[in-house]
Amino acid sequence: MRDKPICMIGEMYNELMMTTFYKRRTLALGWEEGALVPTCLIVQELNGKLMLGKGDVLAILGS
Repeated sequence: MRDKPICMIGEMYNELMMTTFYKRRTLALGWEEGALVPTCLIVQELNGKLMLGKGDVLAILGS
């Protein structure tokens, strides 16, 4: 039964998902607990620059 293509696809997908979750979990170990995720910090920084009017919008988003 395990040599059927549909079973092989299921096993490959399962392995891919486990690998992805493991990588994300190990990345998250380095983050501060209770703090925002890195992407959210970037968005906050951009919002701050836009709210203060520090430069052109396209220049800020391009960097």
